[in-house]
Amino acid sequence: MTLRFSTGLDTTPSGALDNSKGKNNGLRVVRDALGMNVPGQPFSIRMMQGKPVKCKIGLRPYQGEMFDEIDSLVKA
Repeated sequence: MTLRFSTGLDTTPSGALDNSKGKNNGLRVVRDALGMNVPGQPFSIRMMQGKPVKCKIGLRPYQGEMFDEIDSLVKA
């Protein structure tokens, strides 16, 4: 089975990632699961490539059927 986790990215008017409170929550969840959400530590999205995480699979109803989806992510 292959499931994908995706999220949008919020950016500032200059094009940088928006690090203000309430922005980029999906990215924060992934960074937390990878142990890469440490203040003062440099971060690049490319640093996430190839890193394992554990995910909890949940069910989501859609048009009368149940579909698997990633419910949450945690450190591997």
